Amino acid sequence: MRKQAIQTAAREVATQLRTLEESIDTTLEELALLQSTMLHARSTARVGPHIGQQALEQVAQAVGSIVAGRGQIAEAHAFLKGTSNQVPGARELGYGDATETPDPKGSMDTLRIVA
Repeated sequence: MRKQAIQTAAREVATQLRTLEESIDTTLEELALLQSTMLHARSTARVGPHIGQQALEQVAQAVGSIVAGRGQIAEAHAFLKGTSNQVPGARELGYGDATETPDPKGSMDTLRIVA
């Protein structure tokens, strides 16, 4: 009974974690679309680049913050995967990863924020 409760809790954590990771990526996609739409609108209106600059900077800062948060969630994912070996009953689940969890710092070096 306890093992089943642990496995259920581990599945719930894994499901919520995957949902959150997907949500963050969707948010970043939406922000990128917003940036593109803002730039296109400025071009369509044929106004100077100073128009909307502050708003564009704010959106760019939001992107940076969310990218940083994404990295923190990736690190949390790696830590959670490690805890599955410490919790009896959770070892079999591995928090739902079908493949090895990559080093959260590994690919972050190649990302750049462009606005």
